[in-house]
Amino acid sequence: MDLSRPVLTLDPYADPVEEARALRSHGCPVVPVRLPGKPEVAAWAAVDHQAAREVLRRHEDLTKDPSAWPAFTAGEIPDSWPLLPVIAGGGFLHEDGEAHRRHRGLVTAAFKRMSVAELRPEIERIADELLDSLAARPDGAIDLRAAFAAPLPIRVICSVLGVPTDSLTGLKAAFEQLVTPPEHDDAIPAAQAEIARVLGRLIADKRTNPGPDLTTRLIQACEEGERLTEAELVQTVFLLMIAGHETTINVVASAIHRLAEQPAVLAAVRAGEVGWDAVVAETLRHDPSVRYALMRYATRQVEIGGVTIEQGDPVIVATLAAGRDPEVHERPDDFDPSRPTAAAHVAFGHGVHHCVGSALAQQEAAIALERFFARFDVRLAAQPERIPSIPIHGPQALPAHLAARTPGHQHA
Repeated sequence: MDLSRPVLTLDPYADPVEEARALRSHGCPVVPVRLPGKPEVAAWAAVDHQAAREVLRRHEDLTKDPSAWPAFTAGEIPDSWPLLPVIAGGGFLHEDGEAHRRHRGLVTAAFKRMSVAELRPEIERIADELLDSLAARPDGAIDLRAAFAAPLPIRVICSVLGVPTDSLTGLKAAFEQLVTPPEHDDAIPAAQAEIARVLGRLIADKRTNPGPDLTTRLIQACEEGERLTEAELVQTVFLLMIAGHETTINVVASAIHRLAEQPAVLAAVRAGEVGWDAVVAETLRHDPSVRYALMRYATRQVEIGGVTIEQGDPVIVATLAAGRDPEVHERPDDFDPSRPTAAAHVAFGHGVHHCVGSALAQQEAAIALERFFARFDVRLAAQPERIPSIPIHGPQALPAHLAARTPGHQHA
C-alpha cells in the first residue's frame, strides 16, 4: 500500500455501508484514502476492529495535534477546507500529552461532581414531554429525528450545562453547519462565531450566577486547580455540548429505524429477552454516530496492521467499517442486539481520548428508546436518507407513522 495511490476518495454523499465494504474489500486493515475537498488530502484509514483500536490507543505515536501534520504547518490547508473545523477546532479533543491530561482532568473532575444516575429523572421528564407532544399530533407522517431524537439530547445537554433554552435553535443550526458540507465559504466561520458568542455569554453569566450545572462545576474545577483561559473554557464547553448531543441523536434515530424494520427483534426486546442497553450497544456497533474519526498524525514511523506509516502521515479510523468487521462479528451487517460481540466497537473511541460522556449518552439513548417503544408502534413512511457527512453518520430525517399502544401493551 502506498499513500500516494489512494484506493478510494471518501464521499459524504455515498452510501456509508457500501463505502465501508469497498474499503474492507482490499483485504488490508489499513488502506490509503483521499479526503474530499480542495486540496485533496491523502490519509491512511484503519478499516478493521483491531487496527482501529491500535490507532486510537497509540496516542504517543499518533497524535491528534495538527501541528504534527506537515501540510497543516506549511499553510497548505486553507481555511475553506471543509473538514478543518473537525480536525483543528481547539480544545482537549485536539491535544495530547500534558496539555490533554490537564484539560481532560478538569472536565473529568467536573463530571465527577455530577452523577449520571442523578440525571435520570430529568432525562425521563424531557422524554415524556416529547412523547406527549408526539401523541397529541394529528395523524400523518412525523419526522422522528426532528420531533424526538434530536430535541431530547439537545435539551438534556443544555440542562446539564445550564444553557438557556432560548439559545437552543441557533446553537443547533450552527452545530449542523460544522458537520455537513458548507453552503458557502462564510458558513463555517459564521457558525463558529455564533457558538463562541453564545457560550462566552453563558460562561460570563455562570461566573456571577453559579448554578447546579456542569458549566459552573467546570469553572469551579478550574478555580480550584489548573486554570483555563477564557478561550479554552469556551472550547471545552463547546466540545461537551456537541459531543453531548450529536452522538445520542443519531443512536436514537438509528435504533428506531432498525427496530421499526425488524418487528421480531423489537418483540424480543419488549419481552425482556434482550435489554435496552444491548440495543444501544448494537446500534453503536452497527450504525455508529461517527462515520470516520478524524484525524491523527504519525509522530514517527510506525507500523499498524502490517502497513508502514511515515512520520507526518494523517491517519483516520473508519468507525463504521470497523464495527462491521467480519473477523469479530458473525453476520456483521445484521442488526442483532442479542449478539455477544455487540459491545466490541469503537464508537466512543478508545484509550486516552475515550469519550468522557459515554455513560450519559448510553443512558439517555436507553431511556429514550424504552419509553418511546412503550408508548408507540412505528411504521416507516420512507427509507431515511443519511446525513451527507464524513465525520457524522445517521439518518438525516426519519419519517414514520405512529400508533399509540394500548395501556395493556405499554409494559410489554
